[in-house]
Amino acid sequence: MAGSRFAKGRHALSISDRSGAAFPYIEMVREWTGAWVHTSEFEIKQPQIQPRPVGSDPQALQFARPSRTAPVPADLLRYNPLTTYAAGSGLVNVNLPGHGYSAGDTKRFRGTPTTAGAFNDSEDIDGITGATICRSAGYTISLGQYTSTTTTLVQTITASSTVDILLTSATGFRQFDEINYLLIGTEFISYTGIDLSDNNLEGVKRGVAGTTAAGYAGGTTMRSMGSIKNNFYFTAATNATTGGIEGGGYPVSVGPVTIEA
Repeated sequence: MAGSRFAKGRHALSISDRSGAAFPYIEMVREWTGAWVHTSEFEIKQPQIQPRPVGSDPQALQFARPSRTAPVPADLLRYNPLTTYAAGSGLVNVNLPGHGYSAGDTKRFRGTPTTAGAFNDSEDIDGITGATICRSAGYTISLGQYTSTTTTLVQTITASSTVDILLTSATGFRQFDEINYLLIGTEFISYTGIDLSDNNLEGVKRGVAGTTAAGYAGGTTMRSMGSIKNNFYFTAATNATTGGIEGGGYPVSVGPVTIEA
């Protein structure tokens, strides 16, 4: 009704919609839910129910710089890790258990570090100077331990042959490790043993270590190789004098050609 007036309720009580308790009328308020409650029961609106609009955060930095790429560290080799292959040959075998390298990688050798942050040359070995071994260009490596133990195929095999791979002789071929390796052409073949009754390879896998299996005629040379996981070799720029000589000294490291000289 127009002109209506309401009492101020100074002496009245009101029942709370939340608790059902009676409170002084003048202490009651309307909550955001529409409930009529006492001031002691009032709850503000949860901010997540009606969040305020917030603009997107800036994503780009004004003075951004690319993250640093850490250099690849060199691998420390054992004492006298290098072994020359034969007199008049520049081939040098290197022992580094679990090296993780791939055929065709380029690696550089270094001797003891200096206080100036560079490296000395390794020790001379079998007519090959340390400066030759530690040349700045490094060397392209091959996998395995290159040995002088060879034989020939008895008969022709195809690229898919894994049985009836017969050796003319098994003398000197490794057959006691869990996995053994031989090299024929450019292909690595792994095997687990040799049947000595006919020199037949057992547990054969073809084209391992990233090589490609191929067919070979009887009489093709096969070379016994050490573990390709623990050994690799390179051809130095100077030939050895005697062959079969260990050297290099200590410490010797091998790594990428890009790290400090």
